Amino acid sequence: MPQQNPNEKVLCPHCPEKITKKNLSKHVSRWHSKINLQCPNCKTFRGKTKEDLDNHISRKHGQLENKDPLTCLKCEKKFHSHYSLMQHRRMEHKESGKSRRKQVDINLGELFEKDPDLLAELEPVKHLLVDDVYNGKVHNVYNFQFRTMDNKAFRGNLEKVYKDLGCAAKINVAFGFIMKSLEGEYRYFYAHNNNTLFERPVVLANDGDLEFICDRLDDEDYFEHMVNERPNTKWRFYSVTNMTVFAYLMPHVALGCKNADLPSYITKNKFIYTLTSNANRNKFNDNFCLFRAICFQRHQMQQSDEMEKAVTDLANEYFEHFEGEKDPKRFRGVKDKEIYVVEDLAGVNVVIYSCERDDNGKLVGMLSRRSLNKYPETVNLLRYGRHLCYIEDPKRVFKQYRCPNCNTHFGKVSNFQRHLTTCDERVKHIYPGGVYELKKTIFDELEEIGIEVPAQDRLFKNLAIYDFESICVPKDEDSPLRDTETTTWVGQHIPISVSISSNLVDGTIFICNADPMQLVREFCAELKKLQEKSAQEMGQKFDKVFRQLDSFLMALRQEKSHRDRQKTADGAEKEEDNVAVVDDEEEEEEDKDDDDMENFILYEDGEEPRDNDDDEMDDYIVPDAVDLSNENDKMLKLLISFYEGIRKKLERYCLTLPCFGFNSSRYDLNLIKEFLLKHLVKEKEINPEVIRKTNHPEKLSNKELPPIEEFWSKLKNCNVLSADLDKYHKLLNSGMSKALVCKKMNITTPPPSAEENYDYLKSIWKEYKMSSFRDFLRWYNDKDVIPTLEAMQKMMNFYHEKGIDMLKLGCTLPNLANRCLHQSTGVKFYRFGKRDMDLAKRVREEIVGGPSIVFTRYAKVGETKIRDSENVCRAIVGVDASQLYPYSMCQPMPTGP
Repeated sequence: MPQQNPNEKVLCPHCPEKITKKNLSKHVSRWHSKINLQCPNCKTFRGKTKEDLDNHISRKHGQLENKDPLTCLKCEKKFHSHYSLMQHRRMEHKESGKSRRKQVDINLGELFEKDPDLLAELEPVKHLLVDDVYNGKVHNVYNFQFRTMDNKAFRGNLEKVYKDLGCAAKINVAFGFIMKSLEGEYRYFYAHNNNTLFERPVVLANDGDLEFICDRLDDEDYFEHMVNERPNTKWRFYSVTNMTVFAYLMPHVALGCKNADLPSYITKNKFIYTLTSNANRNKFNDNFCLFRAICFQRHQMQQSDEMEKAVTDLANEYFEHFEGEKDPKRFRGVKDKEIYVVEDLAGVNVVIYSCERDDNGKLVGMLSRRSLNKYPETVNLLRYGRHLCYIEDPKRVFKQYRCPNCNTHFGKVSNFQRHLTTCDERVKHIYPGGVYELKKTIFDELEEIGIEVPAQDRLFKNLAIYDFESICVPKDEDSPLRDTETTTWVGQHIPISVSISSNLVDGTIFICNADPMQLVREFCAELKKLQEKSAQEMGQKFDKVFRQLDSFLMALRQEKSHRDRQKTADGAEKEEDNVAVVDDEEEEEEDKDDDDMENFILYEDGEEPRDNDDDEMDDYIVPDAVDLSNENDKMLKLLISFYEGIRKKLERYCLTLPCFGFNSSRYDLNLIKEFLLKHLVKEKEINPEVIRKTNHPEKLSNKELPPIEEFWSKLKNCNVLSADLDKYHKLLNSGMSKALVCKKMNITTPPPSAEENYDYLKSIWKEYKMSSFRDFLRWYNDKDVIPTLEAMQKMMNFYHEKGIDMLKLGCTLPNLANRCLHQSTGVKFYRFGKRDMDLAKRVREEIVGGPSIVFTRYAKVGETKIRDSENVCRAIVGVDASQLYPYSMCQPMPTGP
């Protein structure tokens, strides 16, 4: 979109001077405005702007009210204005007024090796290698000298930030570091907002948040984070120099719910109970506001010792649920994603609102969290900052409700809640900008560390297809299915058989069992066998790659083991005069442990591990360019973790077998999910009941095909063998021609009758020499999985010819089309950025279409009134526009310059 140039000069409308557009309004107000601001002290100065008046008062009459003096960093003199300070620095210390870089006196040779190239690279940025703080109105920036990746140093720096902050803040962390190329060149990488450790800023409001951030820092992989910044693979990490913390201030958020500072419009509202103190007005010193609000409602909104005991019991149940993962001493409150746990423990629905005041001072409610309404009792809460207050009746507290997505106001809570489910703005649109890049595969990561995998080996070919069949079991008295005014339950579908087809085995695998739980167990066991066979093939295929990764890890672990032994020896020398001698047997045992690294490689059954002295292992030794002697201990651990992560990804690639179901998303998974979840989570304390034997499973042992009457379906209320013919006659009786009916049913001739279908089934029974109805069920089951496997293989081969791994890179058509697009051209695709928000919105609005909906399902000429008016319908016209779009796309399109 075209944008105005703010630096373009235009003619002033009051004088012949040319001023840039961004300074035009300032020029007019300063020189052509009739406003005169008089100095209240000397009465002689008059200024056009408040800024001129403030500068005059600070220079001539001392410090402004509520403004701290500025201190010169060199001579510690104090000044009342920035202008006076800059004039002092230019006159007294001969500093340039344009330069704001902090002047530091630091000896780089004491911090780093006295390498001239390294010192020359660090000289321009040495002001970033000292502790410094920048305090702004919106955010603060804290910089710390950081030489070692030590967790204690992390915590110490964050504690300094926490103590310095005067309010809550969202923080993020970045590192400045040095990389060294294989040619010996050094490069410094700045710590900036685009290279932060966390994907999103983290809230720091209380001691619990501080502990949470420190724990999260311990789990982060700093090495991988910094390695991703290198321009190419020839650059290697050398050293970390500084740690920068960006703190985005949140002055409106209270520092936790301990001693929460609530505004008067909340504390004075008689329908809101803040629950910040007990009946004796003693402040609570905990973060149990959610538990306290639930117990407050259960005790008829009366605070007492009995209620506090219930609060403690509920909190203990919450801690016991997480089995030691939550520390009560460091508890900082229930997270939003864990509120459902409290709902289940207390047996209540928790609905949370937030509020704001309109121009008239009335409270406007916004729904922060809705509930699934699983329980009859509901607790309404109000969130202010990090504290939760109890709401007796939301209708009396809020006069209006505002949608947080589209800012629409509602007077009734029912209309507001209905709107939230259909709001068009509930989808959050992200505009990342920049060049779109495909997600890296495991082979891309291997290539970055120098391991090349041939293109033909990057295509995964093993897969499995499954399909379930079910029976309809009549509903009994113990069934959880209950009839309603509009629904009558005839029966319940229960899985009875499953067929599995795979290119790993010949033929199909058929399982039939009247017990659905046992059927699912056998189904998972057969898939496990196929997965193991696929993993064995992939282990042989990538055997050399695993060996090369293991050789990297072996070298790293040997270096770490050597350093550990050296530290042990040095420590013994300090404690004792004699030198510690490592036992030869221990050295042999350690060497043996190093050799045992080959146990991580996937082998065939009975295959012996090969020696590292084999000639083919020469290509899998760590290159000479990788010098581990310069790595510190922390970086050595991160390197080991980095290579172990790549190895685990490759193992997961080899161990995963893609499984596809025939129409499984709509039917099969819903059919077996009850039994599949029980089996996967291994809830042994739950004993699934065996489905009672009915007439349906017993028919599996029939020696002959059941009579034609047995194919009657209670659910469809017809014989399934004649269903198509019945539909055909129904359409004919409605007035449609035979040709139109055949076109609608996608057939060329009238469907066969029930007797003709039954004769066909009898011929199938004889042709395949079936001995029981179980054989017939297998034939029917295989009719789905065998053609599906054949179709999947043809589709897979089609994409393999294009070099696309269909099974591992995603089987969805959008994903495959995206891969084909990027492989067919070298053109870069740019994503919409924040500057393009209006363009992206315009494109979305121009995309029209969708299903046509007939709102009036019944109309009669002469009786039906149009739109509840007195006008009576005189004629009914039906138009089928389903093929309008394909027809229009086949017509000549308008073209031109």
